[in-house]
Amino acid sequence: FVPYAGSEGYSPVAYLPQVAAALMARALDLEFIPTLYLMRFAGLAAMTGIIAFAIATVPELGWALLTIAMLPAAIYGRCVINADGGALATAMVVTTLWLRGVLSPPRHAPGRRSFWMTLCALTKPPNLAFVLLELMPRVGTPARRWYLPVLTILPAVAGAVLWSFGSGADTATWRMVEITGQGPDAFSSTVKLTHLLDHPLSFPAAVIGTLQEKDLGQLWRQVIGVLGLFDTVLQSWVYPTVSGLLFCTFLTRLPLTPAARYRVAIGAGITAMAYIAVVFFVCYLVFTPLDAGIVWGVQGRYFVPILSLVAIVVAAVVNRAPDE
Repeated sequence: FVPYAGSEGYSPVAYLPQVAAALMARALDLEFIPTLYLMRFAGLAAMTGIIAFAIATVPELGWALLTIAMLPAAIYGRCVINADGGALATAMVVTTLWLRGVLSPPRHAPGRRSFWMTLCALTKPPNLAFVLLELMPRVGTPARRWYLPVLTILPAVAGAVLWSFGSGADTATWRMVEITGQGPDAFSSTVKLTHLLDHPLSFPAAVIGTLQEKDLGQLWRQVIGVLGLFDTVLQSWVYPTVSGLLFCTFLTRLPLTPAARYRVAIGAGITAMAYIAVVFFVCYLVFTPLDAGIVWGVQGRYFVPILSLVAIVVAAVVNRAPDE
């Protein structure tokens, strides 16, 4: 293992199981390959266990969460050493704890929600968008306790901001400099933020340009699973089959009044849209040259964590399900 310049931009929270496995491998004096596989199996076991906890939290969404967790992209994210597995697992827990608080207000546990929300925000920067769930008005919460949502999300926001500033938010920008031949200022987040102050429409224009030029079908196939560095493509029939199965599992009933269901759908939908906007903004700041007309670096795997929110929106709006 050697230092990888820019990797310090990622919080170690998403790698805690792999770190524990690496320490164990060091104590056992294992060679490189056994160490690598021990780390991979530790990540797979830990993140799958967290996802199982999320499924048990809201059984009404059990089949949907199980199908999301078994997507090829999701399995691959848990089996390799990266932050995708942790980002998906913690996002699922935050989502299900929020929904359980809506379904059963007496079981609302701010401390537990704050803990998981902090872990979620520290796995990947876009996951900070999940704090918006906590800001949705909750039935049964006294008006005088308006401060509870603020206190719940404060550790997550503070942790994410402090880590970003402390690490310099660097995610190996040198790679883009070498690939494109442009100077470091072309990928400097500070330079781009300054540019946005003078040209606030440049980012929305880049997003629109991306949506016009990017193959959205290919982006969705990446959500299902185009693995590795886009060099492992599944057989063509897998993508429509798995897509159909996935959306079928979103058809379930939530034991809520119509008004509450629509409120849940709005909250989940707004959070999902905010997450998408943050993904584009982070890629704009980190990977996109200053003079580019589109956003570089957007990948389908980044959107797997919001599939549970999509499932909630579909379930809340449709409110239909097969019988037993």
